[in-house]
Amino acid sequence: MLWDVTDPEAASYAEHLRSAILASPSAAASRIEADGLLVCDLSGNKDQSKPLVALQRGDGTVFGAVFGTLFERSGITSCKRLTSIDPETAGRLYRSLGSRIVRDLWGSYVSFVRNGDKCAIIVDPAASIPCFYTRKRGVVLAFSHLEECTFLDLGEFSVNFDFVSALLAYDKLQNGETGLIGVKELLAGHQLIVSRSGETLHPVWDPSIVARNRIELPVEEAAVLLKETTTRVVGSWMSRYDDIEVQLSGGLDSAIVLSCLAKAGGRPNVSAIHHVLKSGDQTEVHYARDVAEFCKCELLEAELDPTCSFPEVTEHPPTVRPYRQFTSQAVEAQIGNPAYGAGNAFFTGQGGDHLFFASKSPLVLADHLLTQGFGRESFREWLRAARLSDLSIWKTLGIAVPATFGNGAGRKSTTVFETRKTRITERNNSTLDIGNYAPSWALQNSGLPPAKFLQVRSLAHLIHVRRSLLRRDRRETVHPLVSQPLIELCLQLPTYVLRAEGQSRGLARIAFKGQIPESVRRRRTKGEASRYFVKSIVANKTRIAEALSGGELTERGLISSDDVQNFILRNDHLIQEFGRSMIVYYGIEAWLRTWSRIGSRGAKIRKEHHCAGA
Repeated sequence: MLWDVTDPEAASYAEHLRSAILASPSAAASRIEADGLLVCDLSGNKDQSKPLVALQRGDGTVFGAVFGTLFERSGITSCKRLTSIDPETAGRLYRSLGSRIVRDLWGSYVSFVRNGDKCAIIVDPAASIPCFYTRKRGVVLAFSHLEECTFLDLGEFSVNFDFVSALLAYDKLQNGETGLIGVKELLAGHQLIVSRSGETLHPVWDPSIVARNRIELPVEEAAVLLKETTTRVVGSWMSRYDDIEVQLSGGLDSAIVLSCLAKAGGRPNVSAIHHVLKSGDQTEVHYARDVAEFCKCELLEAELDPTCSFPEVTEHPPTVRPYRQFTSQAVEAQIGNPAYGAGNAFFTGQGGDHLFFASKSPLVLADHLLTQGFGRESFREWLRAARLSDLSIWKTLGIAVPATFGNGAGRKSTTVFETRKTRITERNNSTLDIGNYAPSWALQNSGLPPAKFLQVRSLAHLIHVRRSLLRRDRRETVHPLVSQPLIELCLQLPTYVLRAEGQSRGLARIAFKGQIPESVRRRRTKGEASRYFVKSIVANKTRIAEALSGGELTERGLISSDDVQNFILRNDHLIQEFGRSMIVYYGIEAWLRTWSRIGSRGAKIRKEHHCAGA
């Protein structure tokens, strides 16, 4: 929390909160304090490597703290987690009010810096750790998990129904708003400056700016650089843990992660787990077995049953926005439970599709024409783009050439609501504007080649990948590919290089030749789980219908009970592309009921206090 020490009201409330917070043994044992600043770890983390790093000036004065995991930016080999910041780097952080952190360091973090009467909070470029904030009685409170802030009166918060209405249309919205009035989210790569005059937001990292600093290299050299960078970030994360289990899907990205771990020197214990869907979806287990055998790692095959019951609609925790994986908690419990597999960390291949550029778009030809001009190599790129996009050469040219001149550079972002429309949310969709619910760099192309802009825009869904609920009994989940050095490299490499040899994720396939089995490196198909989700909805159809037909959403007029019944009776949830949104609706309903109960309790307590005072 942050406050102005010269403000009597803020100082008094801060002292009250400090006493309440430090009553927790975990917070008292893991905290950093400075004038007008208190940063605590409330997680009860038993890991010996504490998540707090103090920021100190040359004379030893503490001026801030970093919560999370930090690595050095320099060097081409993996590095260990930083437990202290050298004076020179700390000085730059102090003078820049923290903004230099995105240039000097990388990792998963939220940083806090005070300089004079100003204090800044900065979230890493991937927003790996949630950061929400609110102001109460002159004190700015920042937290990752509201449900852990037992020192706060949750009854003082009220629901932001405009945001909830938008979530019904598209549940991945990111605009700094949350489901609670007065609670904001600090987005990826942003700095919140707090001063006596209030709060201001500033971007300190912008993927579109990074992408404009294009790196032109021959494919062979680019492949070497991609391999080195991938190996470095995976190895750096590896250094934190004694035992690691990799979620091995059988696809390219998780195979690359396991390969980097398996070939690292002085590596910890590494094993893999593959989840077999008991739903009739095409199995990928033979690919996972190939990878595990190639990397000489033990493989655990675990079945996931789609007929598991959803949590009760009354069981959603008091988070700041609906928890997207609310209905998947049984699966998450299996994945994160140490008794279910080996390791104190759970690594995934999340992010590879976005960064390595899993795309069939013909707009890659437009990128090549814009940056290289029309020449002999253009014909080769033309044929590759047509073959990969499965379009005629003339159709491909008809898409690429106008985009080269700034026309028709891809599907408009505003159609995102339209493609997710169901009968239940049809009315809500018609009044929403995507421009109000996404980062500006994901909406407006600021001079990037069209296919590169598609890649940048896709990061809006990548950079907020993280566990939304704090679970002390679960292993830590790590997405090592979603690391700033690798993100920046992949943004700077042209799309036609990332798609080398006319292959989706072609450069990554070249870079890791000989490091993963050929069956996976040459694989072109993707895993599918559509039957799994359909069977999950069918198994829970009655529970969903009962919850949505007579719940908070219908009472508030956000959905119609008749629409819900018709949607389910006509089996629209089985045939519409986004019929699986029923799962999203159920989670939103459960979240609303939690806050409705909190609001009712708060109103009752305030009424009792009022009567007692009278």
